Amino acid sequence: MSPPAPPAKGRVLPLVMLLAFVALGIGWRSWLHWRRYGATGFALFGGGSRLRHARNALLLPFALVLFAQAAVALMSPALIVPIDTRALGAGWQTAGAIVCGVGLVLMLGAQLRLGASWRIGIEEEARPGLVTGGMYRWCRNPIYAWWMLWMDGYVLLLPTWLSILGLLAWASAMRVAVRDEERYLLATYGDEYRAYASRVGRFVPGLGLWRMPTSSMSAE
Repeated sequence: MSPPAPPAKGRVLPLVMLLAFVALGIGWRSWLHWRRYGATGFALFGGGSRLRHARNALLLPFALVLFAQAAVALMSPALIVPIDTRALGAGWQTAGAIVCGVGLVLMLGAQLRLGASWRIGIEEEARPGLVTGGMYRWCRNPIYAWWMLWMDGYVLLLPTWLSILGLLAWASAMRVAVRDEERYLLATYGDEYRAYASRVGRFVPGLGLWRMPTSSMSAE
């Protein structure tokens, strides 16, 4: 017996959360950056290696797959084969919506805390200043951490193997992106960033600390 499809109200939630993420996390934040600093903050293809550009280019099809799945789940739910969530109880979609909402709000807070330093991608020649306050006192990459929480919520809202594959793919891409950003930050801020990375965890407080003293990038 196949698992029951969620009601119509529940089927619209994945698409709503995706639209909110793009509208607020990318559109509104980029517009605000332009209003305050005269630039959009987009730096996906402004420099770096061809391999980095290729990885960045995969963001668009990744987003399109998530949107396509959410649209099909809303308009033709019979075409979507969800994972059986009955063992999770009746509130699994409510939990997914809450997780998505919390992840998005906290991610926006982390983006705003960066101020002029916020970028989508890496702008090699930029030196806007190293941000170490707010959420960045406990986590070096709160934007990615909260984005990952949002992805967990999306999986709960639309529990399919494609969603889980997307979650795993994003986790892998996020790790690579963070490594690239750490190299840029080390090259740009040197000992200031090395000291910061030695006391603040990569995603979770206390985990992923850099070992000190060292003259090159080193992580646990």
